[in-house]
Formats: sequence, structure tokens, C-alpha cells
Amino acid sequence: MAAFDFAELPRLDPLPHEGTLALYWNFYWYEVPHDAAAKMDYVAATRAYYFAPGDRVVHPEPPRDSYPIEFNPLRGLAVAVAGEPGLVAREIEGRSDSQALFDAMNELAAAGLYPHHLLGAPIEIQGPVLDGMRSLFDPKHQYLTEQSRSRFTAAERNSGDWLLLAQIDEDDGLVIADGGVLHFVMLRSDLAARRFDRVIGVMESH
Repeated sequence: MAAFDFAELPRLDPLPHEGTLALYWNFYWYEVPHDAAAKMDYVAATRAYYFAPGDRVVHPEPPRDSYPIEFNPLRGLAVAVAGEPGLVAREIEGRSDSQALFDAMNELAAAGLYPHHLLGAPIEIQGPVLDGMRSLFDPKHQYLTEQSRSRFTAAERNSGDWLLLAQIDEDDGLVIADGGVLHFVMLRSDLAARRFDRVIGVMESH
């Protein structure tokens, strides 16, 4: 899905200042498993790898049936993100200038200021992403297999410690369901420990 060269990006603590982060996601989620009633297992569908400077990297040929994505080099820019819309709305409720702030936020979003970004707040389509992680792990929704759920402790599954690692939007040649977006989320404690093996790619679409 994306590869971030931290040495070429503005410094964004607590992300590493060098090395490369590669994010992968299974586009054929609707085929796993072969059951029309099955839900997507976002844990099993996601892979994230961090390569420190000097690590040996192998570039194998992708499987024949891989989703075709063309490499599109982009430059990074440090910008302020207003915040998660729902939280902003609650914080400024009753203020006389609240509508002006919402108009400014909508103008920035419509201008495509945040097509892809690292850290900050998720630009959501269907509902709260970070606050929705408890629901994702809830067995009654059958979003995850027991194997995927067991990779996180009960305290972690119910934690409010989730953050947005990266958001990837649709782009030229990149289609995510129906006008969708991918939110790669992880625990703050995992990021501090440089543990990227438990990143979860959560998809939203219209």
C-alpha cells in the first residue's frame, strides 16, 4: 500500500527519524473466508514492516493474482490536522464561531489537503475509527477470528491507547472498495517499542 522513508520526511515524533516503514493490506478481503456472511478480519489482512538503516531488504516478485498498484513517489509536508471531527464538535459545542471552524475544516478537506497522512486524526467516512476499536474486538460482531483477537490482551482490546499510524486514501489507479480509505492503527505502547507487527488496517468506504 505504501512505503515511508523517514529520512526523507519531516521529523514526526514518536515515529523513527530514519529507516523505512512498509504497509501491506489484503485487497481480496471479500474472498477470505469464502462465506458471504463472513466479516473482514482486519488483523489477518494487515502486515507492517519496519526496516532500520542497513537492514537487508529483499524485493521478491509479487504473486500473479496480486492487486496491481503502480508506484507513485510523493513528497511529505508537515501540516496541522484539526482533529477527529466528532471530538472537535463536542469540544466547541456552543461557541459562536463553531460554524466558521467547521466551514474551514470542510474547505481544507475538499481541497484534498489530507490525501494521505501519518499520525494526526483520521478523516473518517463511516464513524469513529479509534473509538471503534473496542467494537472491532468484540466477539459478538464476528469481525475477527479468535486467533487474531488473541494477539492482543483483554486490556489492550479495551484500551483507549490506539492511535492513527497512517491513512491511505484512494489515488490514481488505487481503488479502495467504493470510494474508501484505509486507516492503519496501532497501540501507542507498540509504537514506542517499535513493534509494528500488530498494526491493523481498518477499511472504510461509502
